[in-house]
Amino acid sequence: NQGKTTFAIAVAMKNDRTIYLDMENPLDVYEPFMLDNKLKIITASNGNTIDDMINVLKNFASNYKTYQDDSHLIIMDTLVHFCDPNDHKEVKNLYELLQQIRNNGHTIIVLHHTNKKEQQESSRVKDFFGNSTIKTQTDTMLYMSSINREDDGKLLITLYPTKKRGYIDEKSYLIDFMNFGIEPVAESNVAQKHKDKQNIELIQKIISDGATTSTE
Repeated sequence: NQGKTTFAIAVAMKNDRTIYLDMENPLDVYEPFMLDNKLKIITASNGNTIDDMINVLKNFASNYKTYQDDSHLIIMDTLVHFCDPNDHKEVKNLYELLQQIRNNGHTIIVLHHTNKKEQQESSRVKDFFGNSTIKTQTDTMLYMSSINREDDGKLLITLYPTKKRGYIDEKSYLIDFMNFGIEPVAESNVAQKHKDKQNIELIQKIISDGATTSTE
């Protein structure tokens, strides 16, 4: 619940040609964007199956783009619905398909979850859920954290690269829930926001631990 879909929609709305494959969210999440011809949404909630979505991917893998304008952004929400992240063979087969799509000139964003069972509280960037094949096969991997800002109601997103090809630095963005507009944020402002959030979480943990101890 870190706002992965919110961020993905905001990115999709900035792109001229986006295919959004969603096995996770209800259709009403996308109703405000249904009239936007730039964004094609294929969801399980309107009757599509995983096989339908895999066929979409296979179509992009088999057809090389003719012109630059043919390039698409393909967003998959989320990985666990397209393969078993713990199954090496399933992950490898899916990523071979995605790599062919990439080689055909398209861009793919795959949303995924962190490993909630094994994450360490001391680590700012959590590990991903699944086996190491996911990271091996991925070109760029970004961990995302988010803060809901009470002053203006916007969502502050920060992306931390955990694997990258080329120069990719830590970046932060503000997302407006009203129109899913997205804008970059100065690093100094972000650092203070995250410091405040960490302090609040630490205080809450101390209070929680104290309450638990007092009842034992």
